[in-house]
Amino acid sequence: MKIIIKKDETDKKFYDEMLFISSKYKEICKNPHLKTHSMTKIYAVYMIIFLLGLSLLTYLYLKYKNIFELVSLLFFGLMSVVAFFYMFIGFRYLRSETKSNDDRKLEINKNGVKLNRGSNFEYKIAWKDVKYVLISRYSIAFIPVNRSFLIIGVNKVNKNDIIKAIKEEKKSSLVIDNSDLYKWG
Repeated sequence: MKIIIKKDETDKKFYDEMLFISSKYKEICKNPHLKTHSMTKIYAVYMIIFLLGLSLLTYLYLKYKNIFELVSLLFFGLMSVVAFFYMFIGFRYLRSETKSNDDRKLEINKNGVKLNRGSNFEYKIAWKDVKYVLISRYSIAFIPVNRSFLIIGVNKVNKNDIIKAIKEEKKSSLVIDNSDLYKWG
């Protein structure tokens, strides 16, 4: 079954959630019921912690002129630059993906799952290589058994069509629906 991927107002949140899923791949493989979070918020918290640490070490170095503080200052400064660079790449990825107008088609058949993005990109994963089909707050992700395959993720707007296609291929046992983790009450 071929499914046209629809774009909607939750695309930024979808890509943010996919960043979380891909960065927490090992944890999700061990615990597929892990609640997803915003990676941009996590990056911002890391950045604030690093900047506070950097400020404290700068103060200590200027006050005591100790070599340990200088080494620590350089270490925290380097880590802050790395964290900022990582966050910058993540934000650029989110911005480029949400502005992208590529035609996206998800194909689910007896062989597995294939995602086409425009005419340039095609990702495939066979059913034997799918560990879970993870339904989260904004996304549906086909989690591979190992990192040699890409995680295929689509916006949850297409949930009904995707679930129907998965049932047609008799792969419902792979589906883990975490939608209830995000309900209030």
